[in-house]
Amino acid sequence: MTMILDGTAGITYPVATATGSATQASAGRVLQVVQGTTSSTTSTTSSTAVTSGLTATITPSVNTSKILIVSCYSLYSTVSTTKAVSFLYKNGSNISTAAGGAYAYIGASGGVQVTTGIQLVDSPATTSATTYAIFVSSSANAGSISFNPDTQNAYIILMEIAA
Repeated sequence: MTMILDGTAGITYPVATATGSATQASAGRVLQVVQGTTSSTTSTTSSTAVTSGLTATITPSVNTSKILIVSCYSLYSTVSTTKAVSFLYKNGSNISTAAGGAYAYIGASGGVQVTTGIQLVDSPATTSATTYAIFVSSSANAGSISFNPDTQNAYIILMEIAA
């Protein structure tokens, strides 16, 4: 394997999963940061998850990287019998359950708004573009729930971490 040691760029080596070369970083180093924001409100009465519009896409530079996902947003439920539930999706598939319950919900009383979010470390094992998004649903087809009801900036941050 050919390696180039350069005091300004670190160690460069050929990457089998990509063309060209990549800079190897020490484990735990942040390689890149991507942020997505929305100030839109999404409302639903459905127990089927719908997109909130909060999304971000990252293209990992190395297939062994971890992605740290950090999100923050508000949820609102109109009635006490209905929970507002949010889920983390990756490339259109719900990874909340597989991630050990990476979801957030509110309930217990109607007319309540809370600020919440989902934080998770994912191992996408790819160098292809990977999209993470927050989806929301009502826990029952009864009351209305809202994502970002106050139209503030909700955000999702993706950080590629060297493994």
